[in-house]
Amino acid sequence: MEWLRSLWRDDTKRSRLVVRMAATTHTGKVREANEDNFFFDGRYMSRDHQSLDEIYTAEKVVSDGIIVALFDGMGGETAGELASYTAARSLADIENQKETSNQPEELVRMLNREVCAQGKVEKISQMGSTAIICRFGGEEKEKSSWIANLGDSPAYVFSNGELTLLTHAHTNAEFLQKCGITNRKPGLTQFLGISEEEFQLEPYVRYFSPQNQEQYLMCSDGLTDMVAEEEIRKILSEKITVKEKVQNLLTLALDKGGRDNITMILCEIWEGIE
Repeated sequence: MEWLRSLWRDDTKRSRLVVRMAATTHTGKVREANEDNFFFDGRYMSRDHQSLDEIYTAEKVVSDGIIVALFDGMGGETAGELASYTAARSLADIENQKETSNQPEELVRMLNREVCAQGKVEKISQMGSTAIICRFGGEEKEKSSWIANLGDSPAYVFSNGELTLLTHAHTNAEFLQKCGITNRKPGLTQFLGISEEEFQLEPYVRYFSPQNQEQYLMCSDGLTDMVAEEEIRKILSEKITVKEKVQNLLTLALDKGGRDNITMILCEIWEGIE
């Protein structure tokens, strides 16, 4: 009868998806200031932060609903730091008040209004930030997970040995190509910090259903300008912890020059038993 009771106990167990996460930010070797910021496990960086001395880690259950985000600021003097800080802080406030909308477009526009308002308070006419916001789960149905972006900060999914870009770059790259201009980095056409009176933001949104052993990487271009996608793919394929993967990516970007701020969030999906 013991084997029968054992089978009964096993039948009552249910599988669940968990997310093992790691995040870090680094000023790099060239820039004096760190204009990147993020929202991770309820945390965000102060306005005048530099490099993190550690890699943050966390583990969450997908069905509980998880939001992580990355912001790469831009603008003269301290404007970039202020824009990315304002976006991260505002997202934290929204989460703390349990007002996070599952409508990604509306959430992005809420953050945009906060960045624009802070710019007016500080009397900064031109500041902005890219944005990648990723929501895992919260509801047991298709399309309950999504990723939304503005600007050119990339996000990838690593699945079955393949690295696939999930985001869309809002830049004038196509225009520059038509003009035959090849020696200029494309400018952004959408970002947090554009007044609604001037332009209606249209974030790129992709819905997905997270699967066991998939990995989702969000990063600033301080990583991708230094580290090729094939090198990223190789590190993500290693049988090491999510924290070690983030550390290896950071080390490689710094070893290759670290010309810009480097920020990343890596999320691994795993199936557990409850």
